[in-house]
Amino acid sequence: MVPSVVQRHTRINLGVPQRMTLRVLESWGCLVIKVFVLIIGIATCLGAGWGYAEPPKKEVQEWRVLLIIKPETALDLKDHSPVKSRMSADNIDAVKKAFVEHTAYWVTKISEGRLLWKPKAVISPTPVTAVTEMGKNSYWLAPSNIPEDIQNFVPAGAYDGVFVYWKAVDEQGKGIDAGFGWSIGPNQNANNCGYSCVHYGETNLWDRDSEPTEIFVHEWLHQLEAFYGSKGVKLPKGGLHVDASYGYTHHPTMYWKPWYRDFIAGEVREPDGSKTGFAMAQEWRIPAEANGALIGLLDFHFVADVSGVGMVRFLITR
Repeated sequence: MVPSVVQRHTRINLGVPQRMTLRVLESWGCLVIKVFVLIIGIATCLGAGWGYAEPPKKEVQEWRVLLIIKPETALDLKDHSPVKSRMSADNIDAVKKAFVEHTAYWVTKISEGRLLWKPKAVISPTPVTAVTEMGKNSYWLAPSNIPEDIQNFVPAGAYDGVFVYWKAVDEQGKGIDAGFGWSIGPNQNANNCGYSCVHYGETNLWDRDSEPTEIFVHEWLHQLEAFYGSKGVKLPKGGLHVDASYGYTHHPTMYWKPWYRDFIAGEVREPDGSKTGFAMAQEWRIPAEANGALIGLLDFHFVADVSGVGMVRFLITR
């Protein structure tokens, strides 16, 4: 029988019987496998212990927020003519999209994926019939002015922040001075949620990349700075409105988002070289109270540097 090529090659090159050859090959094979496993093990240990492994992903923080839309206003104020107005369906749809979709996009963007905006929007069936005066001919829609909406839409522990969209001018543009946005931190009248009211804007203003849409991020950050400031988190002196003092300027397309980004990340640099802001990696999650809300059921103290009356106002740079 003519030996196979493999058999001839083995006998000629190795010079040993076939049985011995197989044993040698088996031994070498086992050795190679063992060395390979050892190398993999060492590489794994080095990666895990000395920085070569992929860093653990940071936990994403969810923020549950509610927008209450008040389409109708019927105000009878002392020393002021009545204010009656109603929003169009298109305007309601536009602001709802700005809150639910556009703001969610920007919160993820400026927080670099650390924060997740969990929005819900509802339409109130009752008109605005009361407002709170803050100064001569200046008003805001406080949570105490809409107790039915708070009772119906804001159960305890369901949300971290509440926003109300309303209109205080009639079709001829006559009405009261309501600013654009006003905010306070966790408040009993808002069922212990942060609270903001946002005044009416024309339908074409609520695009994703428009500056007016930034109002929801801005007012939300006021809610957070009030809460975290009351908990001792070191924030830029003067709060969210002192961007220019830290060298930030109004960007032609990003507006104030670079400032918001650093404020959130705790990357605002102080004159002494230290950094301030929410510093998410260390300070972001503060133990929740019994109702499960991140900023619920906590004693709120206004941040003195932000506002003497505990409210802050958003003004668009023209």
